[in-house]
Amino acid sequence: MRSTVAISANFWLVGEDKELSPKKYFIIIPAMFGNGQSSSPSNTDLSPFPAVAVYDNVRAQYKLVTEHLGVKHVRAVLGWSMGAGQTFQWAAQYPNFMDIIVPFCGSAKTSLHNQVFLEGVKCALLSAKRFRSAGSGKDGICSEGIVGRKWTEEERDVGLRAVGRVYAGW
Repeated sequence: MRSTVAISANFWLVGEDKELSPKKYFIIIPAMFGNGQSSSPSNTDLSPFPAVAVYDNVRAQYKLVTEHLGVKHVRAVLGWSMGAGQTFQWAAQYPNFMDIIVPFCGSAKTSLHNQVFLEGVKCALLSAKRFRSAGSGKDGICSEGIVGRKWTEEERDVGLRAVGRVYAGW
């Protein structure tokens, strides 16, 4: 897992004068695999990028926290949106590791309605690379030579603009 400046978007709750004060808590903000702030198809040479589930993310985060940071127990696992989904997975996988979970604006399972929305966003992004998604799964149809190729600057720009248009309507 690697961190970037983009993780700073999570700092709205973190600060000496905020709910999550570094003076009171040791705060860890890991990113999910595949989201661009961590290992993902856009920043690794893994091709094809492995299918990763919430289970895999939580398992890797647990190993990071326990094996690399030496943490034995935490006060809370907190998450927003997909992070909220992770909090439920933490509770299921490692029920004795934390005192509480604090999920907000999320659920333990992504609803079909949300999956349809996310598929639309994904299709908008992938169309910039001439990749057509075939549902919300692993399948897709690519032009030859597209799979595994890094995104060009133009593709990134076009793809992000398309995502913005689709997401704005939501």
